[in-house]
Amino acid sequence: MNALHLSTAIEPDVRLCDDVGVGRTLDLGSAMPASFPALMESGPLAKRQAILGYIARHFHPAYLATLQIALESPEPTLRVQAAAVAAHVGPEVRNRLRQTLDRVARLGDEPDVALDLLCDLDLLVVSGLIDESERKAANAARRLLGDSVLVDVKKGPHRVLRGSDTTTAVLRIATLETLLLERGRFADLRAIRAARQIRDTRPAVRFRRLASLGRHPEAAQT
Repeated sequence: MNALHLSTAIEPDVRLCDDVGVGRTLDLGSAMPASFPALMESGPLAKRQAILGYIARHFHPAYLATLQIALESPEPTLRVQAAAVAAHVGPEVRNRLRQTLDRVARLGDEPDVALDLLCDLDLLVVSGLIDESERKAANAARRLLGDSVLVDVKKGPHRVLRGSDTTTAVLRIATLETLLLERGRFADLRAIRAARQIRDTRPAVRFRRLASLGRHPEAAQT
């Protein structure tokens, strides 16, 4: 545990240099690596342990699902290391939750920001690293954010498909689709998916046209 603490008590620029030096960063000339969750499910033990070390050094809510897989692993060594990482990032998870709830309380009419905050809350809630009172507060905030996001959905799927090749945008779309399913907004869900298909098959289509195309998928065939 002391070694884990020391591994994070390093300036970010020094840590990055160290990571490059020992090969912890990606080789941009190599093939695309498997996702963290996929590797944590079935990758070699050494790689799974390396991922846990990376999560401890470079925490982000997006890594919480991978950490949860490790915590439930049948491999005892992996569970022990995952528990140490969870204990280490736990305070940061709770701090992130407090900061997010504070931003929700001060949020005005900003649907784009609301969707980003909803992404963070979804990741934090399923992490298993917050207590019941924190979970209730997070779920109450999720309902408010969901209301704000749904108002924006009516303006067209193009608003959530911008920059959809980034990891953040992928999380935004997944969060939005989950919200639409939870709220029974199936027509809006179909419109989002139709617009995504149009964007993927016809990348030259301008985003401002995706709103109408999403509502009328048959227009893509003309």
